Amino acid sequence: MINSALSEKSFQSIRNIDTAEFERSVHSSPLFTSPDPTVDGYADQMERIVVAEPDRVAPLRHCRRRPSKPITRWLSQDAVNAKHGRRCLERRWRRTKSDADRTAYRQVCRRDFYRGQLESAVDSRDRWKLTHASFTPRIYR
Repeated sequence: MINSALSEKSFQSIRNIDTAEFERSVHSSPLFTSPDPTVDGYADQMERIVVAEPDRVAPLRHCRRRPSKPITRWLSQDAVNAKHGRRCLERRWRRTKSDADRTAYRQVCRRDFYRGQLESAVDSRDRWKLTHASFTPRIYR
């Protein structure tokens, strides 16, 4: 059963072509070994071989992907940019496994969390509770 939500993409991996093999196959093709004597025939032969050889050397590949979820449609542009920055830092940390990258990622996460908490606090009492909770060690709470 094919999921209709999946999008299919077709492509040729041209980067991975063995150019020496491609050149050999074109030189050993009928285009060079037995060219058509008429101009129209030679043009048809050239078109046929020029299309067929890349398809043989780099066949068409298919890939199915689930489309990205439109979760950011209700977020402000600042929130979208903040999420993007956090994800970039997270990917860098996971790729490099560096302590400095992890620290940078965690600082951005905490900053965004506490900024949201402070903005949602309606009065000074709520702000004080948040500040007290974040700076007081857990054993004294």
